[in-house]
Formats: sequence, structure tokens, C-alpha cells
Amino acid sequence: MCFKSCHLRREKRAASTESANSDKAKITKAAFDQIENGMTYDEVKNIIGGEGELLSEAGNKGEQFHAVVYMYEGEAAGSNASFTFLDGKLQVKGQYGLK
Repeated sequence: MCFKSCHLRREKRAASTESANSDKAKITKAAFDQIENGMTYDEVKNIIGGEGELLSEAGNKGEQFHAVVYMYEGEAAGSNASFTFLDGKLQVKGQYGLK
């Protein structure tokens, strides 16, 4: 059984996740409006200024129907934007509360 050591590992993972999330780029409405369908993730990252959080991935990179969804937090509490890429190209974007 694993008690104290498992608890410590969970705390380290949680702290690591919080640190990683604080390092993520924040998105503004102005940046969101510059992003267009057909762009690559690298193009989107360049506009926003950094990596987003990978929410989901289906299929294998380089193969047909590889889909990924990234999320960026906005500056305002609860605001965010998500981007869905299929075969390396942006297909769907959405936002909530960006300013």
C-alpha cells in the first residue's frame, strides 16, 4: 500500500501542474481575432505568444484524421479560448469572456 509517499507524489504533480499552467501564454480578444481557420498550431502560437494546454488528442500525428484541441486562458477570470486542429490545420475556434 502507498500512503505518505503517494500523497507526496500527488502534491508534487499538482504543484508541477500549477507551475506549468502559470507559464502558459494568456490570450486576448485581439489575438483571438487575428487567428483564422487553416492556420497551423505554430502560427497560432506565434500570434498568442506561447503554448496552450493540450486538452485532447485523437489519432496519430502525421496520419489522416489526427485531431488536437488546445485551450488558452484569458486575462479575465474564467475567460478562455479553444482551438481544434485536424491534420495540422485549424478547423474550429471558440472563446468565452475574452477582452
